[in-house]
Amino acid sequence: TGALLQGRLQVAEGDVGGLEQNHQSGLQGLGPMHPGSLSKQYSVCGRAGCKCIDPTNPQPHGPYTKLTFAHKGRFTCRFVRAESVAEVTAMVRNYKKFRRIIAQLVDLAIQRAKLGPLCPGPQLNLLRCRLTEITC
Repeated sequence: TGALLQGRLQVAEGDVGGLEQNHQSGLQGLGPMHPGSLSKQYSVCGRAGCKCIDPTNPQPHGPYTKLTFAHKGRFTCRFVRAESVAEVTAMVRNYKKFRRIIAQLVDLAIQRAKLGPLCPGPQLNLLRCRLTEITC
């Protein structure tokens, strides 16, 4: 059974390695990126006689596109010009794809560690590995 288990281990490691290569090639195709999310915002200026403060039919100014993000522990909001909305939308989409690929690579690294160095010994005991994972 040791040879059979070793064969399964090699197949599983091969699967993980192939998936890692696919994800890494996906990272190469990403363009410019930016963290955050886009939203629409309306504002009220408060000037006398402006349509935004009309008591019967208020019409706020906008919508303005706003990019909100956190970086190095600080939250930031920036307004995006109308002509740049499509470009910034693509940048935010690329960043989300980047984060998704990185999360999947971390998952694969954890799987690879379970197959190898985290379950040492001449005969890999998957049950023991699972029990160790639960008790940690």
